[in-house]
Amino acid sequence: MDSAEEVSKTIDSKNMNNDTTYTLLLTDLTVLHEMATVLNTGLDRKTVGYCISLCEKGANPEALATIIKDLQKQQENKKKETNNKQ
Repeated sequence: MDSAEEVSKTIDSKNMNNDTTYTLLLTDLTVLHEMATVLNTGLDRKTVGYCISLCEKGANPEALATIIKDLQKQQENKKKETNNKQ
């Protein structure tokens, strides 16, 4: 499911004006992405949106952060291995 579908479902579930709710959700996403950028998380806007969605569905934020850090370390290690082979 993409971000647009998530936004649409959230709008429907809250029974609010679609334009107002959509604007609020985009503002929230923008602020959280800016925070992620300032904190140098390496997460793009789409990934931040997925993280928000997972947390809203009950995912443990600390566990999610641990998984993201582990994936970033794995990616970094693969890059190092590739550079060493060259």
